[in-house]
Amino acid sequence: MARIPDEVDVATRLIDALADRELLLVLDNCEHLVDAAAHLAQILLERVPGLRILATSREPLAVAGEVLHPVDALADDDSVRLFAERGAAVAPGFTVTAALRPAVLEICRRLDGQPLALELAAARLRTLTPDEIRRRLDDRFRLLTTGPRTAQPRHQTLRAVVDWSWDLLDDQERALARRLSVFAGGATEEAALRVGGLGEATLDVLTALVEKSLLVAVPGDPSRYRMLETIREYAAQRLDEAGERPAVEAAHTALVVELVETAEPRLRRTDQLEWVARLRAETDDVAAVLRRAVAAGDAATAQRLVAASAWFWLIRGLFTEATDRLTEAGALDGPVPPPARALCTAYRAMAAAGDGDFTAASALLADAERFVTGLPADWHPVLLLMGPVAAGFGHGDPVPLERLVADPHADAWARAFALFTRAQMAENEGDLDRQRADMRAAHEMFAALGDRWGLGMTLSSLGDLESVAGEHDAGIRAFDEAIALAVELGNDDDLPQFRAERARLLVRRGEIAAGRAALRRIVALPGLHPEQIGVLRGYLADAARRAGDLDDARTELALAQAQGHPGPGALQRRALQAAFGSAIARAAGDRAASAELLTEAVAAATESRDGPVTAAVAEMAAAHVLADDPATAAALLGVGAAQRGASDLDDPEVRATITAVRAALGQAAADAAVAHARGLARSDGVALLQDYARGAGSGSATAVSASATSRA
Repeated sequence: MARIPDEVDVATRLIDALADRELLLVLDNCEHLVDAAAHLAQILLERVPGLRILATSREPLAVAGEVLHPVDALADDDSVRLFAERGAAVAPGFTVTAALRPAVLEICRRLDGQPLALELAAARLRTLTPDEIRRRLDDRFRLLTTGPRTAQPRHQTLRAVVDWSWDLLDDQERALARRLSVFAGGATEEAALRVGGLGEATLDVLTALVEKSLLVAVPGDPSRYRMLETIREYAAQRLDEAGERPAVEAAHTALVVELVETAEPRLRRTDQLEWVARLRAETDDVAAVLRRAVAAGDAATAQRLVAASAWFWLIRGLFTEATDRLTEAGALDGPVPPPARALCTAYRAMAAAGDGDFTAASALLADAERFVTGLPADWHPVLLLMGPVAAGFGHGDPVPLERLVADPHADAWARAFALFTRAQMAENEGDLDRQRADMRAAHEMFAALGDRWGLGMTLSSLGDLESVAGEHDAGIRAFDEAIALAVELGNDDDLPQFRAERARLLVRRGEIAAGRAALRRIVALPGLHPEQIGVLRGYLADAARRAGDLDDARTELALAQAQGHPGPGALQRRALQAAFGSAIARAAGDRAASAELLTEAVAAATESRDGPVTAAVAEMAAAHVLADDPATAAALLGVGAAQRGASDLDDPEVRATITAVRAALGQAAADAAVAHARGLARSDGVALLQDYARGAGSGSATAVSASATSRA
């Protein structure tokens, strides 16, 4: 019998055969013989100068001179194309239509763009639709079992593919891999150390798992180690088989709760961006822990998590996320630490007030105050603020807010927010001097604290103030800074508003084309709420009307009105949309329709009790009545100035109305009429506007100026 050559004989024979040749040697699927393949490659490369080796493996050979070329997942378009091609091979005529693309794209993404998994999924098109495949991917190992009979056994089912890789791991690697399956968004080295239970060996094992393609290293500061979804599901099954899930999930929960509670106070300080970035990186894991807590009825964990996360959601404009999670956690029974319960309840009161449900807000606020009993007065700034802010907005009592602003020992952020709130109240009362002073003071305090959210909100308000004063350049600068801060913070909800107000300012200073183009870009952004779209479409309608494009103005206004939403600001939106419609009708020469829409605008504006909106409607009413009754127009201009605190000198149409009234009545008489109406009590000014609306709706312009005199 011939002797089987040993390794040296094989290497010698290969060297002899290849010594004088230049060629490429392919070593395919080396992972199951990686040590032997590496040893052979090293010998050959040292002895055969013209040789190049291409090795495919789930881990590097780790020989001198090796250059790694990771094979990434397929991009979305390539994944869809592969799925379509393999689908057509098993189901002739199959194509990825526009209707099917969302389901196919989800399949491709959930299978991590892995070609073999996509081919196995496409094979199911013989009997299932893409949507049916998509829905069954939660049980992917039972679903993806139809590989070619001629393929190697490890390529015939998805489980066999992963089994092959898993069996190549040592015990420590398997232990860490299955424990990391509890992380929904990947883990840092520190997190793996806390949850994995391997101590000082953690980094070496993480590195080994990356090299063996069981983890993907995502560069960052710090780096994260992420599992492909298929690997994660497989490892989760192995975690259950090992009986380790309760202990590992408990460690994961403790880690995540500790993170959000550590981050929460820092979201109002100079290192805000660092902690926002950390929380954004952990978004998937916060959601996963919260889902587990809710499913288990664990009220304490759920409310601690939501209480510590709510401000993060709010400053990024994730109001729906915050409201839904607060409601979900608040519905759970069971013992909850008083600080978490109080804070969750206070945030729920804020959400109810924002939705206009002041009855529910008052009840929740009373509950929160009960839960606060026994806690330090300054335990949390939101708890410190909830009483004064509610008193100011809900009952018109400024005293608690004044006390907080004046207290030098109170939390600095709470005082800054109190000033911001007092400025908002002053805006609604038409006290521009107080609004400007408080807003600037709040801006300085937020700047000193390093809170970009507070800076953005105050800058937006200051931009509005500059705009009303006709200081266009200063207004643009303020909005630009607010926009930059929102981008930096990732505040995707307030950002469209800041950009829209800047675009509107462009329209008002005569750059109508630029303003319309900016508004169109904003309204095309994904993820806008219906109320945001309604506001933006209304602004577009007004800009089109100012440009003389009445057809487009009507189209945009119809689109705005189609976004009917009963939530916060509904009355204000309805008032402005009716006023925009009135101006469009007036421009088209339809005075009857213009008057009818003004009546609707006045009713909505006065019901909203929003000073600036009521002012805008009064000024549009002045423009409407100007030609027939300049004295009434003067009185309405005065009502508008009183409601806002000043005439809207930013608006060229308001300036034109003022000029026309002066031309018709004489400057002295016109200014006196405006001043007289402006000097009325605010409630009398609103009544005067309502008198006008009733007269306009009946087809006659009532003597509003006489009515103003009778109220003096």
